[in-house]
Amino acid sequence: MAIIDKRSGKHPVGLRTHAQNYARSTLQRARHNARQPETVALTMIFLAGLLLRLYFMQRWRPALVGFPDTAIYIQAAHTGIFQNPLRVAGYAEFLRLMHGIRPHLSFAIFIQHLLGLASGLLLFGALRRAGLPRGLGLAPAAMVVLGGSELFIEHAALTESLFIFLVDLALYAIVRTWRGNWGWAILAGLALGCATDVRTLGLVLLPVLVVVGSLAVSGAWRSRLLRAALMVLAAAIPIGGYLKAHEEADGYGGFTGSGYFDLYGRVGPFANCAKFHPPAGTSQLCIHIPVSQRPGHDAWEFSSISPAVRLYGEPDETVPQPGENSKLSSFAEAAILGQPLEYLKYVGRDLIRIVDPSYPSSPYGNKGPTGDDYGAAPQQLLEYYFTPATEQNADRVLSSYYPTDGTIHRSVSFLISYERDTRVEGPFMALLLLLSLAAVIFAPAAARRATLLFFICTVVLLAGPVFLSEYDYRFTIPAFGPLAATAAIGAWSIAHRLQQRRGRTSVPS
Repeated sequence: MAIIDKRSGKHPVGLRTHAQNYARSTLQRARHNARQPETVALTMIFLAGLLLRLYFMQRWRPALVGFPDTAIYIQAAHTGIFQNPLRVAGYAEFLRLMHGIRPHLSFAIFIQHLLGLASGLLLFGALRRAGLPRGLGLAPAAMVVLGGSELFIEHAALTESLFIFLVDLALYAIVRTWRGNWGWAILAGLALGCATDVRTLGLVLLPVLVVVGSLAVSGAWRSRLLRAALMVLAAAIPIGGYLKAHEEADGYGGFTGSGYFDLYGRVGPFANCAKFHPPAGTSQLCIHIPVSQRPGHDAWEFSSISPAVRLYGEPDETVPQPGENSKLSSFAEAAILGQPLEYLKYVGRDLIRIVDPSYPSSPYGNKGPTGDDYGAAPQQLLEYYFTPATEQNADRVLSSYYPTDGTIHRSVSFLISYERDTRVEGPFMALLLLLSLAAVIFAPAAARRATLLFFICTVVLLAGPVFLSEYDYRFTIPAFGPLAATAAIGAWSIAHRLQQRRGRTSVPS
């Protein structure tokens, strides 16, 4: 008989026995799971990914700094996270937080590598928690942990590694909400809100995942709506804090001061003011160069041939005056609505580049002031990491914010070859996309909500930048994990259907 505590009325010995039994059963489950083939495979994937990252850090420190955006983010972390009018400040704040812990860029890169490893584990866990076969989670885990493109983007001071982790954390938390734990809804919202502070694509991803994640939950509509409300309210905390801090720092709100330059660059290659009516006060944004002679997106966002740059200044340096940013938006929207077929033609060509990056974004093949002025293909992105001119510019910024960081540049030819061999492009990308579509069509009922969640997340991550800006291989990397998860479900669904069909045909009549 248990001894009763008279003050509390509880049975301390009974509680202790219950705790011991719980700990014992947890240990037994852990031992059982550790012996499973999927756990062994996941451990090998994790260790291989860890070794690749340690090797990279041993060969090249403190980071890959040749990409032009890197110096901008580091400078913003140093002198003011809202300093750059074009880019959201979440990543600069991340660098500043890491600097406060340890003032070395190599430390921030090390944390980014850990986030990459964690991202793979989160995707594995998400598929397992969704009730799918344990082995399916190995596909997205391997894609993220062992992918060469992921490895390089983590080693660069760029937004993607942090954004990838936050999105994968949100996906994991959303799946956990399906079992009724509302605390996971709060975590999902916080992760999506923070992801929005890092990349503005989160403004699209947030409402989409909230709706999909809530609709996928079984039960009464009231419960679904409350879960969605929790996610939205939680997301509002980091987003609202960001907007308030931005307004206090610069005197105006919003995620960026000149963000609509990006949308103007989207329409720049085709906008013809003779085919639509520019809104009042925007006629000066019309481009008079013949469409067949125009360069690509980047020229209309950054170069001096752009009417927007001539009128308002370069978006990396100058904040448009009140009303000017909205003029860019209204002009671009009018061009899209007035020339929908032209817009869809350019969007369609960039969507093809997701599979075949060598396919030209322009139907005319013309070159601009800095090349073709369209988003980078995989090889171009790899070369960007090692661009000497931008490396020198970044070094000047590094020396002021990370004065004690040493530089080690040994040969990384093995890693470069590894990145080329593991790229997600061409037939491999086509196969993943086809398997993802197969998941939507053939997934059994038990897998449909997970399929819907990962598939729609993949679509937003892949197509969102194309519709709002341009194709760039860098922008596709965050989609690789959810894409591999959906493709794994698709392959399993096809095998499941074939097995069912064989079972039916083998039954004697």
